[in-house]
Amino acid sequence: MPNQLISLEGISASGKTSIAKALEEKIGAHYIHSPPKEYEEHHEAAKELGTKALYNFYLGGNRHVMNEINGFLQLGQPVIIEPYIYSTIAFGLLNRKCQNPPPCISYGPFLVMPPGLLEPDQIIYVTASWGEIEKRLLMMGKKRNNNENIYNLKKFKEVYDQVLMEKDNVIIVDTTRRNVDEVVEELLPKLNLL
Repeated sequence: MPNQLISLEGISASGKTSIAKALEEKIGAHYIHSPPKEYEEHHEAAKELGTKALYNFYLGGNRHVMNEINGFLQLGQPVIIEPYIYSTIAFGLLNRKCQNPPPCISYGPFLVMPPGLLEPDQIIYVTASWGEIEKRLLMMGKKRNNNENIYNLKKFKEVYDQVLMEKDNVIIVDTTRRNVDEVVEELLPKLNLL
């Protein structure tokens, strides 16, 4: 069965958006960002309310795009979503209050697919070296938010790695010193798109 729902996951500045948009064009898929643009105006308010509100903001964004995703899938058209639920799960796990000293990752309900969401057929986990990430963050300048720094991203990636290593449908791609077209050409034979 062909992959119809493809999720791109990865930390900020890993290259996932560029790859998602290039794949969209190359395979004729529909690109969906989560949370959707109409959620952006509520992001700051969710941050001010704390990590639980922010987790629910991201989860709500995932649920909000499901109607759009289901519409395309019912027409037999592939969808690329970036990021998706695994980013939300990693955020939730990273920000849980733990009783024990780190590492205290207790997955519990966080690894169960929340109701109303679909498991992706394929997950592309986009990575890059820390030197490359730092260089890209500097290029982002004012577009990046306060949490997008190497210290926070390393903690986030640790949890992200553990979440995604539990899955058997993950393709890991390193974008360090590589252009988008080269990465997409590497990915195409690994995706079951026929």
